Amino acid sequence: MALIRDGVRYVVRHRFIAPCVVVATLINFVAGAQMALTPVFLVRTLDTPAAVVGILMASGGLGSLIGAALTPKVSRLLGSARALIVASVVTAGATVLIPLAGHCRAARKIAAGGAVTCALKSSVRRLGAV
Repeated sequence: MALIRDGVRYVVRHRFIAPCVVVATLINFVAGAQMALTPVFLVRTLDTPAAVVGILMASGGLGSLIGAALTPKVSRLLGSARALIVASVVTAGATVLIPLAGHCRAARKIAAGGAVTCALKSSVRRLGAV
């Protein structure tokens, strides 16, 4: 128990690690809620067929792979700090596409937004580990 207390004390007092832990916790909380509510939104609000919902949710996996592949290049090009900022801003912008979808026809926006969002979240996580 003393080791856990020492570890928590170290993280809370650390100048760089503490804010990273707070941000990571908030991102994971919001991402979990988004992943749980997106299928409900698609089915109830947009009357999207189950097969399309599956395809849209799977597009997030593709986005994660793309983000993982692009992260080293983006971090070399922009630098880790700038890449984190750009990825965070673009992720927020892409996430806004989801509630803007008004019809099932607009599900392409959600697929694009979901794929971009997952790619950028993957990039943000990987850049944080760099």
